[in-house]
Amino acid sequence: MKKTFTIMGLLFALLFVLLLPASSVFADPQALIDQGLIEAAKGKTEEAINLYTKAIKEKPDYAYAYYYRGITYLSKGKAAEGVQDLTAAIQYRKNYIDAYYSRAMAYMSQGDSKNALADFSEVIRLRPDFFDAYNSRGSVYVATGEREKAIADFSEVIRLNPDFAFAYYNRAIAYSSLGQHLKAIDDFSVVLRERPDLVDAWFFRGSSFLQTGQNLAALDDFTKAIELRKDYAAALNSRGVLYAVMGNAFRGCTDLEAANKLGVSAGYEWAKNSKICK
Repeated sequence: MKKTFTIMGLLFALLFVLLLPASSVFADPQALIDQGLIEAAKGKTEEAINLYTKAIKEKPDYAYAYYYRGITYLSKGKAAEGVQDLTAAIQYRKNYIDAYYSRAMAYMSQGDSKNALADFSEVIRLRPDFFDAYNSRGSVYVATGEREKAIADFSEVIRLNPDFAFAYYNRAIAYSSLGQHLKAIDDFSVVLRERPDLVDAWFFRGSSFLQTGQNLAALDDFTKAIELRKDYAAALNSRGVLYAVMGNAFRGCTDLEAANKLGVSAGYEWAKNSKICK
């Protein structure tokens, strides 16, 4: 009788398990996230999102599931859904730096400077040595015209990571926009020692040389930019104008005609109106 009762109990328990939804028995939220990460790494983002959604159904306050679903939405260009999930992740996990940073980047891509600055600032408060956050916040400050604040952030990046060439580049752009061309030249020179392939750095340093009356140095930099990018219309335009001003009308007009064909016509129109080019 006892044996029969035991068998009946086991059969009842098995029947009970079989009648339950499969997710109630087998779905572990962390396991679902792990599988979602594997699918995302394969490029199967929809499958990953479905797995993260299942994890959320299993555990509605699971911050990690919202975070990973949020950044996956962002990777698919679904900014609104991504921000919503990252906001939920922050709600369920206090001081979630990764979620704040990802949400800040999403706001930045949407042109929402106010919220981007708020989130980057929160990241910096939570982790004062996170140089990427300073660099990104500095870029937002440049976009909002707050260049002095941008320079302060880029300078902090350089203090934290002196080898990060793009911080020097960003600070140089901010300096040049304020008319501080000698400082810009110094920063562009640091960048070009590390990354001589950065064609825009050659062009912008050339522009700063031009602004400080260093015409031959400007000519060299514009030429280097054109060597790296043959169809660099802005560099052709600037070099053409400089050649024309320095009395080399043939080279100047050649460059200006090339720039005009590429869609940058200001120098060519000036040279024609000035009777330098036909």
